[in-house]
Amino acid sequence: SSGINAEWPLRPGTKLTGAIREKSSVKEGFSFTQLSLYFLTSATTVIHNIRHLVLVVEVAIESYFANCQNSYPALSVSWATLNDSFNLSPMVHESFIKQSANERCILSLYLYSHHLLQEATGIDEKYSVGNMLVESVTGITPEPKEEQKTLLLWFKIFDILLQLHSTGIRSSALTSLLKPLPVAMLKLAEGRENSGIFGTSWFSKKSKLSLEFRLLARILATYILHQLNKDGSLRLAPGCRHNVSNDSSKSLENLRSLVNNKYYSSHIPVIQKTIAMVLDTNKTMKNIIELIRFLTVTYYDCEVYLSDIKFAKGYD
Repeated sequence: SSGINAEWPLRPGTKLTGAIREKSSVKEGFSFTQLSLYFLTSATTVIHNIRHLVLVVEVAIESYFANCQNSYPALSVSWATLNDSFNLSPMVHESFIKQSANERCILSLYLYSHHLLQEATGIDEKYSVGNMLVESVTGITPEPKEEQKTLLLWFKIFDILLQLHSTGIRSSALTSLLKPLPVAMLKLAEGRENSGIFGTSWFSKKSKLSLEFRLLARILATYILHQLNKDGSLRLAPGCRHNVSNDSSKSLENLRSLVNNKYYSSHIPVIQKTIAMVLDTNKTMKNIIELIRFLTVTYYDCEVYLSDIKFAKGYD
């Protein structure tokens, strides 16, 4: 309706259902999950301003997952279903990615990665999608209380990397793809904000990101660093000794020190379990899916849109 159009562009976090009920004649019993899919399909064909499009797609995805459990009739709720309703022109490829990153619309970016991988016809195109995600996510500081969305992009990068490994791609190419990620993760893990002239000193502001997310980011970064050998290769064969850099050792020591930090007292079992995984020579980069799944279920099990991670299968 014209009333809904007047509200666009909606910001992420906007209650799409409330806006629709207030501004349109949709009845209460209508499935808002189905309506979210309709909005997603319509947006990609009628909205030509890319920034507006990105924002509307983000809100539609949020609404889809927020209402899926109460949907009637019952629907097959998944990212694959969303992707079937997402018909974006290849002409807006770069601008959609750029605007998604600029607006911190992580759900839009994740959905688009699904779309691009479905269209990918070779190793180079898959590698390009992985590289795009790394460049995007390392430049995003997530919104407080929405930081868990970042897990989707990290998960997709790991998934692409392991798919590429199965094709026989060079280990050095995989390392090159992965290397910027733990650096960005450790910045997010800091208790102080990284911006400003004071960096992460005590004069800087406290991080607005939750303790749980910062712990999760530190764990994943530490695990990844221990799979990157000094010679630039990636640990993918179980039983091989760790040949790690000083940065890897320092990251592990910082993680260990949290056991004696009173703010992390309730997280000691998780910290100890993940340290054991880091040090286990039978665990390799192939086990990163197992790790991110464990952490997601532990801290964000109620988030329906993280289903791809929670039900992900590992790589042998």
